[in-house]
Amino acid sequence: MASISSMDSSLLQQPLSPIAEYLSSPMLSLSILAILEFQVPIHTLDLVSNLRRLFLPINPRFSSILVTNEKGEKKWERVSVEVEEHVKDPIFPSGLTTELYKAYFDEYLTKISMEKLQPDKPLWEAHLFKYQTSPSVAGTMVLKLHHSLGDGYSLMGVVLSCLHTASDPNVPLTFPSRRQRGYNNGVVKSLTRIVSAVCRTTSDLGWSILRGIDEKTPIRSGLEGLELMPMNTFTVSFSLNDIKQIKTKLKVTVNDVITGIIFMGLRLYMEEMEKNSGEVAATTLTIVNTRMIGSYQPATEMAKPESKGLWGNQLSYLEIMIPKMTNTNPLEFVMAAHRSINNKRTSFTLHVVAHLLNLLRKLRGHQEVAKFLHNLLKNTTTVISNVIGPFQQMALENHPISGLYFTIVGIPQSVTITVFSYMGNLRVAFRTEKDFIDAQKLNSCMEDAFHRISKAANEIPV
Repeated sequence: MASISSMDSSLLQQPLSPIAEYLSSPMLSLSILAILEFQVPIHTLDLVSNLRRLFLPINPRFSSILVTNEKGEKKWERVSVEVEEHVKDPIFPSGLTTELYKAYFDEYLTKISMEKLQPDKPLWEAHLFKYQTSPSVAGTMVLKLHHSLGDGYSLMGVVLSCLHTASDPNVPLTFPSRRQRGYNNGVVKSLTRIVSAVCRTTSDLGWSILRGIDEKTPIRSGLEGLELMPMNTFTVSFSLNDIKQIKTKLKVTVNDVITGIIFMGLRLYMEEMEKNSGEVAATTLTIVNTRMIGSYQPATEMAKPESKGLWGNQLSYLEIMIPKMTNTNPLEFVMAAHRSINNKRTSFTLHVVAHLLNLLRKLRGHQEVAKFLHNLLKNTTTVISNVIGPFQQMALENHPISGLYFTIVGIPQSVTITVFSYMGNLRVAFRTEKDFIDAQKLNSCMEDAFHRISKAANEIPV
């Protein structure tokens, strides 16, 4: 067990944010897995030293445990950390084929996804899989971080802060730009925009209350306790340049395009598995980063007090209906995603939801909010979370990284979807219910959706 250190008392007993309270509840215990694929063997990688030197100093939470005070409130408490206890180095038979090692890795990822982090130690661990799983992956590291430590933006920022540019450690990483919304400040247009936002907010909240529970479909089993069941993880990659070409033709965002591809791929899979299920109503929760920033901020900067709360769980969600298979035009999936996301982002729904959750917390306590969020996840079909990564190839201790993606574990759904951009590619990770979702067929449907949407966009006159 970790022991309390004699650190500055100002670093002790740091209170949890409300969202961290919800995400550390037994009802809603989520973790993020960051999967780093190395281009070269990692047998000589001194991970313990790197974690101690690069990872722990970023934020005191990585050297803290959750404790409950006499009032029943959870707080972060600094402890001494034995890094070696957090690093796992599994051993498998030697001399096997790449395909067999890939199967071993998939089983191992399923295993560690289901295991709970030990509450008497800081809520993270690292796993080194020192076996080749593909021609471009000679070894893999999995960093498991409890979601109460921070959201995807914070925690993936931590991973990036521990890495350096492969070609030259002194060259800073660069990231795709995020489009900033500009508004005309004329009085009439401002009033019109406010009235429109109020109407959309009312409509959004009314629909959310009345929509009920998503039906069982080929992508939603509806089983109880899915967060505790075995899941498969696989990824599909798309060229960022190809996505941008579609974006330019349709005058939408990269996020609209990839969301449209995912929506169409899900519907194609549903239709293949069960005729007419593509017409059944299905809802996705799109996770939204609520930080008012236009570019990536290093994790070390986010953790500073003057950053005004950039660190942590600064997120909310949008409930979006997955378009039905009623239109034969593939581009309608992208345009439907664009309209839904744009309308909900420009309404007051995110602010109203935040106030309602805060009110529920004050009246009933954080456990009731965690129960509400758990039921929200359980009663919808899927979650989509998107994090921007760098253009350049990265490395850890001169071990170049050929691939990087993340996933979320502990969500009570049959399909969870995460998106990460790296080296000009968008890597979409699917975490799917084992023995229910046909991962190979879903993979094929996603690629089919991309090709259909890309072909239709290319046929649009310039």
